[in-house]
Amino acid sequence: MRTDPTINSFCKVLEEIHQHTKERHLSPPEIDCTIKAMLGLMKSLQNLENPLTKLEVNVLFLLSENNLLLPSDNLNYDSLEIPRESLKGNAELTFIAKLECLGFNVAELPDLFSILPEIHRPVSIKSILTEKLTNKKVPFKESQTVLELQECLTSDTFITAVLRFVKHDQQLLKKDFNTGTMKTVFAKLRRLRLLTVSELKTSLVDEYGRECSTTEKVCFYLESADIMYIDDINLRTNDWLQAYDVQLEETLRRICNYKFLRGSLLKILNIVHMQLNLIQDRLTQIGIPFIEDADLKQAWFPCPGSFVPVDLYSYIRSPLKPIHVKEYAVTKYPRNNCNIDGNLQYIYVIITIIVQMNGSLFYCVNAGDKINRSTCIPEVEILEVHTYCSENEPEGESSQSFANSSSEFAYSSSFHSTTDSARNFHCSGKPNPQIYLGRKWLEQAHYDFKAGMVTFAGIESTPFKGYNWICIQCQQAAEKAIKSAKCATDYDSLAMSHNLTDNIPDFDGRLTDLALQLKRILRDVNLLRYPDNQGTIPADRYSKDNATQALEITNEVLQYVSGKYFPNEI
Repeated sequence: MRTDPTINSFCKVLEEIHQHTKERHLSPPEIDCTIKAMLGLMKSLQNLENPLTKLEVNVLFLLSENNLLLPSDNLNYDSLEIPRESLKGNAELTFIAKLECLGFNVAELPDLFSILPEIHRPVSIKSILTEKLTNKKVPFKESQTVLELQECLTSDTFITAVLRFVKHDQQLLKKDFNTGTMKTVFAKLRRLRLLTVSELKTSLVDEYGRECSTTEKVCFYLESADIMYIDDINLRTNDWLQAYDVQLEETLRRICNYKFLRGSLLKILNIVHMQLNLIQDRLTQIGIPFIEDADLKQAWFPCPGSFVPVDLYSYIRSPLKPIHVKEYAVTKYPRNNCNIDGNLQYIYVIITIIVQMNGSLFYCVNAGDKINRSTCIPEVEILEVHTYCSENEPEGESSQSFANSSSEFAYSSSFHSTTDSARNFHCSGKPNPQIYLGRKWLEQAHYDFKAGMVTFAGIESTPFKGYNWICIQCQQAAEKAIKSAKCATDYDSLAMSHNLTDNIPDFDGRLTDLALQLKRILRDVNLLRYPDNQGTIPADRYSKDNATQALEITNEVLQYVSGKYFPNEI
């Protein structure tokens, strides 16, 4: 008479397979036998009501992800996909083969394994292990590479590219892609701050604070603070991206809750720094679908440190409810609290830490580069923009009327009040001129041009090859002058690009002509700086005539921008 196999029968089958295979990888037939035995074992565990106290084997062997039979207590598992993904790549961890392919819900694994005697249970990553930064006391350092990465990864252009990949990959996986998904990804990338450390190590720490393993990394995301720590290895931005694009992509996948597939971003990370303005065209060429402008606008968040449009100033007020960590707020621009015309300016900030000192609340904020990250702002200086503001309301009356209102909508979340106001203004298509910021760009443009003139005079007195450096200074001066014009007309549409024609204000034909003339002389920005594949160096590529013409046209650009966009400065 045949009897049904028992739990111990399956355990013995697994032990027998291990005796034949030892420490080698299993062959396909052996994998099939092992999976059948594991399936029988797991189904038998499902039918038990009480935990087992003992097995008839000394060691329970289970299949690992890399097709080895290993002792079950040496294997790790997680009941959530995201933490499992975030810990992959750690050499100290060996995961059990995925059991969901056998029909088991990952959420039920802890209950199933709890039926086994404790000495035979796989280790639950979810319950006891957390990845943390090991060397928190390592000092931060200045890094041009990380400053450039910060600018790229939090830009509208890059975030839009990520969202296009998310849309493509979610549709490929037959999963839902909606505005909520877009908002989550947009917000998390917008909040991202990059900090450089001279040495970066992470540890897996158990529930008692004990380190289980330590790993060296080049980038690590601390979700609670929205900070990506970077070890730049003293490389230039392009070289760093080429060397560590895989690690950066995996960190960005974690930030975006693994909404895009591994390998997707590798298609564009090599051009993120030098050719950011070409990313959208690259995606179109490889068949990544567009996202409608209306949908993008609904998911949009302001960049921390960006200026609040003047049109919204009359709706700025003290919050009716406390503003929480990771919510948007508004504060005065700290540069003497006003521009050179004596008018107040406000910037968007994101709350990062709330502290209480002497009975008062203080906020640390993410304000881009406008405020030092360690600066604490008193509670009374943290403001919000109301989301239900009326465009016809008399200026100066909104703060008082809303503060005294008892209607339900007046007590909406601060997060929605400020972000919805910013989004509604962005969707309206109205320009956001920031004259003061434009003046600063123009001021630096004049200094760059003067440096080019001084360099030209120096080369003339002591002739040597170096006219390319004058051309670089001209390109920088013209780029900043054009960006100053963009700030003065619509700061929100300012593109982070070195292309001279990307930031010309609408319908300015004269400035477009001058920019194109200069581009014909300077050619590609990289040619000004680096040797090409044929070994031609920039010093041989640019002549005295090139430098002379570049100085003349750049001077025309500065004079034209100053006269048209900043007439009061003349």
